[in-house]
Amino acid sequence: MNGLRGRARSRVLTLEAVDVVVAGGGQAGLATSHQLTEAGIEHVVLERSRVGQAWRDRWDSFTLVIPNWTLDLPGFPYRGPDPDEFMPRDEIVSYLESYAASFDAPVREGVEVTGLEQTGAGWTVKTSASDLATRAVVVATGAFPT
Repeated sequence: MNGLRGRARSRVLTLEAVDVVVAGGGQAGLATSHQLTEAGIEHVVLERSRVGQAWRDRWDSFTLVIPNWTLDLPGFPYRGPDPDEFMPRDEIVSYLESYAASFDAPVREGVEVTGLEQTGAGWTVKTSASDLATRAVVVATGAFPT
């Protein structure tokens, strides 16, 4: 046992540290990421599936019931031909993907946040991939999920 007999083995875990963790890759999470990027604040956006997943989960024929211009996001206004029309689901998803790409949003797709634990002046964000140490967390998972 290489001289470890009778002594407890200790294991030191090093967490990846990031200033801010944003949970959710929809409009709110991406808009937050844009503003953090503009401010020069290191952050990561964690999305359980893919950018705009809540929209992807809607039925095939889904369309907005509010005009397209209402989707304007910071630094990325609606540029389509019909600002007063109603965007279908796939166009909404495409718009969000284009928005994330426009400022190279630091999105990690396929990473689910499974818990938060306050640790001193910050947080440990538990995820399906690995835990992260952060000083701030933005929960941008939408209005209705649990």
